[in-house]
Amino acid sequence: MPTHYSQTELEAQYNNQRRVPEFPRLVARWRERSAAIQASAECRLDLAYGDGPRDRFDYYPCATPHAPLLVYLHGGYWQAGDKSLYGFLTPGPVAGGFNVAIPNYDLCPQAALEDIGPQLARALIHLHGQAMELGFDREQIYLSGHSAGGHLTAMLLATDFSQLQPELPTGLFRAGISISGLFDLAPLIPTSLNSALGLNRARAGALSPIHLTPVSSAPLLASVGAEESEEFHRQARAICQAWEPAGRYLEIPASNHFTVLQSLAEPDGQLCRQLRNSARP
Repeated sequence: MPTHYSQTELEAQYNNQRRVPEFPRLVARWRERSAAIQASAECRLDLAYGDGPRDRFDYYPCATPHAPLLVYLHGGYWQAGDKSLYGFLTPGPVAGGFNVAIPNYDLCPQAALEDIGPQLARALIHLHGQAMELGFDREQIYLSGHSAGGHLTAMLLATDFSQLQPELPTGLFRAGISISGLFDLAPLIPTSLNSALGLNRARAGALSPIHLTPVSSAPLLASVGAEESEEFHRQARAICQAWEPAGRYLEIPASNHFTVLQSLAEPDGQLCRQLRNSARP
């Protein structure tokens, strides 16, 4: 954790909605685009992966039989967000030959942060088992997430799935792409964001991927927008250092914490190209 920031400065570093005044307009645009895609595309919405009310995922198929699957995990500091908002991200990956699954997960404070990773592990196990029905290659599952979803991406890369279900491999993923992820949770403790999380030093340490070890050789691309705060750049570099040689740092030009998502949504976006490249033999 950085020691040179005051509590006020940490708040400024991590409160992205305050840093990006156009956030409400961006969300309105995302919602409009997502609704149009969900109305016109051959997507399957609100499929169940469990019995809970948020144990649901949306599925966006591509035209290629037996193609890879990208699982995208939304952000919102583990306390906000819904899969329905993120259909706008799918055109780039789908055009690049990826099926896309976007799961929901329980949110804090109703859920404990410790429970969200295992919940998503169950979602991944369900998806793995449904590969034939959904039409993707279970040997080619890729994982990506934004902000809190970037944290969850790393947590799942550090999850031994063979311990959860013996017939599964240790790691389910070919690669992970974190977008503006959080890997060291201790700096959040003094911020207003922690009111719903209830982190203390012990819990923050246990839930910080920089203190964990990936279970396979699957690479993690830790990307961050060039216009994001110093702390988000530090977070990305920290996971790359902790997970060397699996971690790789990538800065996306002319992007803030929210506009960086266009780099995945657009077929010619830098993150979409990185995704396609990661699937090449």
